[in-house]
Amino acid sequence: MEDQMHPIRPLQCSKCGYSFQPESLLYYEELQKQVITEAKIAYGSEFLGEEALAREEGHWRRKEVFQERENEFWEEYGAYASTRWKEILQELNEFEFRDAYAALGLEASFKSVAQYRKDVLSRFDSLAERMRFWRAANHYFIYEHLLEGGFFGLDVERTAKDFGRLRTRFVVFHLPMDESLELVRAEWIGHFVKKGKEEQHFLLRQISVLTDELSRLKQKNLSLVRRIEAMKADVAELEKKLAASYQTIEQMKQERREAPRNPDDVRKIRELKQWVSELIEEIKRLRPQQEEEVVEQAEHLVEEWTDDSPSQREEEEALLNVLKGKVVGIIGGDRKAETTSSYPCHVLFHHGRTRNPDFERVLKDSDILVVLTQFVSHITMWETKAYAFEHEKPIYFLKGLNLRKLLTEVAKLEQQEKNLLRQE
Repeated sequence: MEDQMHPIRPLQCSKCGYSFQPESLLYYEELQKQVITEAKIAYGSEFLGEEALAREEGHWRRKEVFQERENEFWEEYGAYASTRWKEILQELNEFEFRDAYAALGLEASFKSVAQYRKDVLSRFDSLAERMRFWRAANHYFIYEHLLEGGFFGLDVERTAKDFGRLRTRFVVFHLPMDESLELVRAEWIGHFVKKGKEEQHFLLRQISVLTDELSRLKQKNLSLVRRIEAMKADVAELEKKLAASYQTIEQMKQERREAPRNPDDVRKIRELKQWVSELIEEIKRLRPQQEEEVVEQAEHLVEEWTDDSPSQREEEEALLNVLKGKVVGIIGGDRKAETTSSYPCHVLFHHGRTRNPDFERVLKDSDILVVLTQFVSHITMWETKAYAFEHEKPIYFLKGLNLRKLLTEVAKLEQQEKNLLRQE
């Protein structure tokens, strides 16, 4: 399992379409139809960059690091066990006695752990003999349970229950580990050592307190993730309502062209505008300060006329005169310094990613508004649309960045609007 990489992606409800972050990873055994293990996702406790690479490298080098101090470790471990010989033998499992006797070439037909302990106490008297037996008896514990299983997912409290507190205490403090994994050791100490009367236990208790605080912060991070998910759901619901209100306003605008407004229609439109304004303010409050990610920005396109015939140029020049004397505000897209003096109208630009005073100025000073739908967010598009409706300014939603083509398209639409009004 340590070789597996699991990208964390949002889950989506099949009924309402709402996306939310998962809370845990489940390993499911398909044949037995049962969950093997569950791992909570600790949002906010991730390791990034060089620190993450160092921890990963230390994890993969754990066996190599242990081998560098292997003999020293076994000598210290054997001496530690010898001073607590009778007590520490109580922690050995039956299979560990059996494996040790087999490794030492000793025959045994004992039927219980008690018989093994009695034989060990009488058979191994000297320090060298005890250390030799102890290394053989702890082969599985050290090489399989600890080194083979890895350190990141080790449950020290469960290990103490399965292999004994004396043995677990020693490896928690003395198992050779890469420096990048010392924080892992600190967590082990914090979970394992909870009390003690000696002076050195003061520091251990402090580590325990800090470990508990770390666990509390992880829970707090998870709670914040859930709150963010709830706020995202609220914003999505408000955006749906906002879209529905714009649709209603557009429908009423179409109806206005067909028949004169009556006082009730005027009142309803005023109420809808007020509602739209309140929805926009609510979305601003709920949405984080950063603007939602806008589609990737295109490079500035330089105007080229190599493909246009002289007659086409003349037609465009005549059409652009429809915009003479007007101010056209273009929202969306990053633009380099661009000359607009060759056009009969004045052109204002704003990228639309932030609604700052420059954005408000472009909206206010423009006679005609153009939104480049490829380069702005929904909230920017809707706010521009709301402003245009409220102040009765024409607004067009176009694609592309070439300024002459954009202005030509706006001139065509303006001309069509004038023709329609004449027919009415």
